[in-house]
Amino acid sequence: MKITGIMVAVLVARVACAQQVLDQGWRFVVQPQAVESQDGNAVRIDYDLSGVPLETSLNSVIWYKGTAAGAGSNPAFAVWALDEAGKKTKRISEVTIKPNTDGPIPFPVSTYVRQHLKDGRASFLIEPRGAPGFSQMVEFKERPALAIVKAQKENYVLSDLLKPVWEGPRMVNETALPTSYDGKAAEACLAFVPSKVISVKNYALDKTYVEGQDYTVDGRTIRLTADSSIPFYKYSDLYHTNPNTKPNVMKTVDGGYLTFSESSFFNDKQLAVTYEHDQPWDGPVPQSAKKLLPKSFQTLEKGKPLKLVVFGDSISVGASASGKSIRAPWMPRWADLVADELERQYGSDIDYINPSLGGMRADWGRDVVDGLVSFEKPDLVILGFGMNDAGVRFSTEQFAANTKAMMESIRAQNPKAEFILLMSFQNNPKWRSLEPMVGYRAALKAMEGPGVAVADMWAMHGYLLEHKTYWDMTGNHVNHPNDFLVRVYAQTLLSTLGIE
Repeated sequence: MKITGIMVAVLVARVACAQQVLDQGWRFVVQPQAVESQDGNAVRIDYDLSGVPLETSLNSVIWYKGTAAGAGSNPAFAVWALDEAGKKTKRISEVTIKPNTDGPIPFPVSTYVRQHLKDGRASFLIEPRGAPGFSQMVEFKERPALAIVKAQKENYVLSDLLKPVWEGPRMVNETALPTSYDGKAAEACLAFVPSKVISVKNYALDKTYVEGQDYTVDGRTIRLTADSSIPFYKYSDLYHTNPNTKPNVMKTVDGGYLTFSESSFFNDKQLAVTYEHDQPWDGPVPQSAKKLLPKSFQTLEKGKPLKLVVFGDSISVGASASGKSIRAPWMPRWADLVADELERQYGSDIDYINPSLGGMRADWGRDVVDGLVSFEKPDLVILGFGMNDAGVRFSTEQFAANTKAMMESIRAQNPKAEFILLMSFQNNPKWRSLEPMVGYRAALKAMEGPGVAVADMWAMHGYLLEHKTYWDMTGNHVNHPNDFLVRVYAQTLLSTLGIE
């Protein structure tokens, strides 16, 4: 028999406020006032935030060391905010981990802490989620620390960043990574020829560079001056024959190596360019799926509650989004952007659940969908697999069969469920062939019909790559989008759901 639950190994007594808050320079780390086991193998955690000298924060995470073991599949959790009486008020986030995990587990609570830090207290409930008997047991140890970054205000206007890139005449914070080829001045290309460059900033959006002093503009090319303060890479820093290059490498299809990193290695030298242009977008334009998803649209347009599940791989988890990576400029992951914007634009209460897990494929999704998704009986499900399926060269037929199996399992619990099948952006073709993944796109398109729409990031990314490099728009150089493409993901899905 499978066991589901959480064991609390250590109960923490209340301690003085002065001992609870540690200043680590860029963030505060708060120790809990109390940790208590609850019915149903849940854990209540209380924090006294009165010693945190901030009114808000852009990023907050509870770090709780846990060990998963025993019978069962992927441990999964929901994090709830509690009122002073200990009553659940809102589900804040979900976390799915791999079986037999042993180490710190991050529980994101940014949205809640941002809104309630000034209240001076916060209480959370971490409880198992998933179908009964699905998950491994997790034993939590030590004290769950709440890490609160000191950054309090974004260096961007979210509404500007969610405006579709295919709608001119203004491009906001398009990323580009200046690169020097054969010893020449470093340069990077933009998607359009600017008629006016408004700003060129660093990726964190906290430094502005000066035209003429740091860079010049030649057509769609940003070129660094001889005395520029803008950092750059040489092409040989990115593609080479040295397997010992830091921070890490991946083999390329031609037998060499490319530099790879999940750190800020690429972001540190990417620019964010805002400019005006008068050129048309000749690429794909996402269309509203109102005719394909009538139930979801009717619910949204009436402002009624909608249960939305996003289920996929690391891209759906939010890998390389700066907020998820806990670094400036603190961009939320695309799924969070979509859920929040749906709520703002339609006035619906979006019950948003994201049990995605990095490194996973559609066959994993097929095997765990009942335990992680189907039992929730969602109204709308965004399925985002494919990047890792192609990594093990699953055929188009295998990928399609696994995707269909997930939909069938979900509809067995809720026959009215509707779907958006998300075709991933492209992997770096120098790292891995685009085959067989390119075939997944046609397979998903073939499934489109009543109750099923397709959001095509592959085509969007492909059009941008006509003028830009892969490393202009990536977080790790092989298969994760940076903040710019995270926004294009959100824009594409929001347009599919009727928001321009």
